[in-house]
Amino acid sequence: MNLLSFKINSNYGFELALLNKIRKLKDGITFFEFVINQDTYLADHSPRFGINLIVFNWIIFEMNIYYLHHREEKIIE
Repeated sequence: MNLLSFKINSNYGFELALLNKIRKLKDGITFFEFVINQDTYLADHSPRFGINLIVFNWIIFEMNIYYLHHREEKIIE
């Protein structure tokens, strides 16, 4: 796996993964998956933004920008 990761600033991080095999063909196959996601809900490691492309069980491209810190859980009544 080719991975690049670094801190953008004190609150956000960046990760980029290229060409990573996720499973063997005998275990199942992901023919094609392309996801762009932005999560603005304030929870653990969010807000976050990501782009992911999988073709025939290979992660071709996966990029994430995310909040580095944990947030304490709040009880919603």
